Amino acid sequence: MPTSTPPPDLPVSIADLVSRELPLHWSEAVAIVGGLCTVLTANSPSEAAVPDTADVFITSAGAVVLRQGARRKHDTTSLGYMLHELLDASSTPPPLRLFVSMSTSSNRYASVNALAEALAYYERPGRTELIRAVHERALATPAAETQRQSEPVQKEQDEEKEEP
Repeated sequence: MPTSTPPPDLPVSIADLVSRELPLHWSEAVAIVGGLCTVLTANSPSEAAVPDTADVFITSAGAVVLRQGARRKHDTTSLGYMLHELLDASSTPPPLRLFVSMSTSSNRYASVNALAEALAYYERPGRTELIRAVHERALATPAAETQRQSEPVQKEQDEEKEEP
């Protein structure tokens, strides 16, 4: 069955990135969550609330957008969990891992704006380009190819067992 390439301007949800297990560099994950914080605090920094990952999208322009009418929670720990889901634990710098741990396990950040200010320390220049690169990789890689390569590891283990 032939596979079709999705249109390049198709937004990709954060939930889709997570379910596909698309590998992200820590700077890309920080750029996405930082972009979300910017969108959330654009109109009312003190009243910003966080939507579910299925309602947050990245675009081919390198922007973060929200589904219109998305339900939101006034709980900044969900931003910490979102960042945690996007990060690869093995390549995340220890100070950033500590930041994620603190942002998910306590009410340290009373608002989205407070969390955004703290997260800005870890952000690298070029947010738009980083997000755009993630979007391109997400569209270029079918869901089946983004899963962790457990089959080759299993095959190698089976081959080891066959040896006398």
